Amino acid sequence: MSSYLVGNVIIKDSSEYRKYERRIFRYLKKHNGKLLVYDDNPTSVQGNIDGRLLIMEFPNKKSALEFWNDEDYIKMSEKYRYHCSEVQFVTIIGD
Repeated sequence: MSSYLVGNVIIKDSSEYRKYERRIFRYLKKHNGKLLVYDDNPTSVQGNIDGRLLIMEFPNKKSALEFWNDEDYIKMSEKYRYHCSEVQFVTIIGD
């Protein structure tokens, strides 16, 4: 059953964040994931949403969590994402 990581990312420094963006896809590929969609200006129909919303798809929840907990991905995120963004992510199960 597919699993999705749904994220809200507030980018504080876009030029620095691009360094992270250039590197994330190798980790998605390693865990059979893909970026389905993102939007830097989503339209809220209820409540307030700040920043980018995105959805990544994985073949199952195990793969999604292995991606998120990959030691090399964590090291890369610490170097290229932590200082220039704030994130919130959840995993959800699909069909």
